[in-house]
Amino acid sequence: MARKAILRQAGFTLIEVLVVVAIIALLVSILLPSLAKAKEQARSTVCSSSISQIGKACGMYTTEQKEWIPGSPLTTGYYWVQNYGSSAWDPSLPGFNRFVVEWFDFATPLRALMHGPRSIPKLASAQATRNALLKQVTEEPFHCPSNPHRYGPYGGAGPTIRATSYLTMSTIVRGGPGAWDQYSKVSSSLANDVAQSSSWGVAPPSSYLPKLSRLGRMQVKVFVADGLRFVNDDGQSMDYNIQVAATKGFNTADPPCTAWPYGREYNFGAQYSYRHGGNKNRMNAGFFDGHVESLPVVTGPASTAFRGRAIEPQYYYPSGSVVNTPSELHKSSIPQGTKLP
Repeated sequence: MARKAILRQAGFTLIEVLVVVAIIALLVSILLPSLAKAKEQARSTVCSSSISQIGKACGMYTTEQKEWIPGSPLTTGYYWVQNYGSSAWDPSLPGFNRFVVEWFDFATPLRALMHGPRSIPKLASAQATRNALLKQVTEEPFHCPSNPHRYGPYGGAGPTIRATSYLTMSTIVRGGPGAWDQYSKVSSSLANDVAQSSSWGVAPPSSYLPKLSRLGRMQVKVFVADGLRFVNDDGQSMDYNIQVAATKGFNTADPPCTAWPYGREYNFGAQYSYRHGGNKNRMNAGFFDGHVESLPVVTGPASTAFRGRAIEPQYYYPSGSVVNTPSELHKSSIPQGTKLP
């Protein structure tokens, strides 16, 4: 009898078990947010490292190509411009310019520099090769681990790929208003895709070309930044169409400083573009001098102005660009006629 009594005393009561469970639940509720923040910080670190790699490859490209910036219709996309409306991709073209899938594409030439010419697939047809390239340049290091979205092809042929993670600025890779005169072989219907207009909200110097020597201070000019192309008015990701007009290239967009409805990817897709930080209020950006920054932003509805360093226009336009229409910028307090540093 004594032995049985001892055994009964060695167990836990229901109240004790419930208390332990409650304590564990409380500890989990306290620790989970911290674990989530730590996990996001790790993803942001991987993202910054990837952007750094892309920036170094950009430096290699501009050195080899006499300061020309990749991702421009006047550089890597020039053959697409010349053959607009056709299946312009041609693996027989010389140099890195043949490694592009559309005419604002900066990623495929840089990947060729990172991994060497042997990394370029050689498949039976140009379309099959393009499809393989599309998949390659949406994987690491061109993929942000905080971007879970995918694109499917919208009409025509094409693979399902990871959604674009990093966008280059159309305002930097397009030439100035005078660029059209220098490249008159391009169809006149494409003038605004090759060159910017002096009447746009912010106009670059007329002589601007997408070259480092024309850009201005590289330490304050963004080459690539977090973003997501193809979002609709509800902020939902959409399918891509790689054959569509140049203004719909899959890895370029108007910059974060442009306000609704102009800066579409950074307004309607704010929850995708500003995807880092504990409150999803930071955007990683890689600058032309090679450094990477985490830029804060305070967002709101798409029709309201955002605040924070991420919307500073000096980051996204060549030096000397003139503000014609302040209302097109989140920072509309900048006086009309201001020249950006």
